[in-house]
Amino acid sequence: MKRVVFLDDLKESDIRSEIVYTKYKSLLSEDIQKYFTDHSAFININCPGCSNKNTEFAFRKIEFEFRSCSKCGSIFVSPRPTSDALRVFCKNSTAGFFFRNTFLENEAEARAKKVFSYRIQWIMGLIEEYLPDAEIFLDYATKYPTLLQEVNNVGLFKSLITVLPECFEHENLLPESIKIIRNNDKIKEDIDIFTAFEVVERVFDPVELFNYAYSACKKNGLFLITSTTSSGFEYQILGEHSPNIIPIDRLNLLSLEALTSQLEKVGFKIIEVSTPGRLDIEIVKKAYEKNPDIPLDAFWKYLFRYRNESALHSLQEYLQQFQLSSHVRIAAVKI
Repeated sequence: MKRVVFLDDLKESDIRSEIVYTKYKSLLSEDIQKYFTDHSAFININCPGCSNKNTEFAFRKIEFEFRSCSKCGSIFVSPRPTSDALRVFCKNSTAGFFFRNTFLENEAEARAKKVFSYRIQWIMGLIEEYLPDAEIFLDYATKYPTLLQEVNNVGLFKSLITVLPECFEHENLLPESIKIIRNNDKIKEDIDIFTAFEVVERVFDPVELFNYAYSACKKNGLFLITSTTSSGFEYQILGEHSPNIIPIDRLNLLSLEALTSQLEKVGFKIIEVSTPGRLDIEIVKKAYEKNPDIPLDAFWKYLFRYRNESALHSLQEYLQQFQLSSHVRIAAVKI
C-alpha cells in the first residue's frame, strides 16, 4: 500500500489569512446559535467510524456535543442536524456566504498553487497507474470550482459531473460543459474517478457517502478522498483546544483505522493511505503560544521553546512518514 510524504514546507498563512479565518469562525458561531437554537429535531447517532453505540461525551463547542469512541478512536457530533438542515445552513448562512465570497476568493491563488496542484498530480498519477482509459470524473459536494477548472484543463476526461455542489453562487465558475446533479439519487453513469475532497468530515453520514461512491463507480473505478482525522497529531495533542474543531465544518473526525475499515466494508480495496499534512506542528505550537494554559505534556512545551525550525520540520516529516498527520488522503479501487 502506498503512502506519500511532502518534503517542502507549508505555512498556515500560505493557504489562509488568520484574520479572515478568525472572522469566518466568529460568523459561524453566530450563525449556529441563530439557525440551531432548537435541538429537538437533532438526531442521535452511533459512532460513524464503527457503529459503536457506547460512546462518551468528550466536550462541547458552540452548543454542539462532541462524543468520542473508545473502540475506534473517532470523535463526532451527536446529536446533529439533519442532512437537509446542514445543506440549508451551508447555502444560506452568513458564514457560508463569507466563506465562498471572501475566504475562498482571498485564498484562491494560494490554494491553487499549494493545494490543488498536488491533488491534480495525485489524480493523474493514479489514473496513469490504475485506470489509463478513465473518461468520466465526478466530484461530490464541490466547494472549489477552481479545482474542477484545473481538472478540465488537463483535457483527459470526456465528461465532468458534480453532485450536490456547494459553491452555490459561484457555480458559473464551474467548467461550462459540466453536468450538475442536485440530488442524491443513484447515479446511472459508470464513474471512473469519484472524488470527495474535504467532505467526509462535514456530511451527515460518511458511510452513506462511501456506499454512494461504491454504487456510482464502475468496476476498477477509483474513489479518492481527503479528510481530517482524529488520529493526527493536532487533534491527539490539542483535543478540544484545536482551533479547527468547529461545527459545522467538523461533524466527523474519523480515525485512520475507522476510515479504512469502513471503506473496505463497503467493498473498496485501499491502494493508498497517506497523511501528507504539513501544518500539525505549526498549529499546535501557535495554539500553545496563544494559550499557555492548554494542558500540554512537558515534552511538547520544551520542544516548542528550545528547538529550532529544522527540528520542527523533521518532526512534521516524521508525522507524514508514519501516518500521524491530521490531514489524510485515501485512494481506493472498486473490486
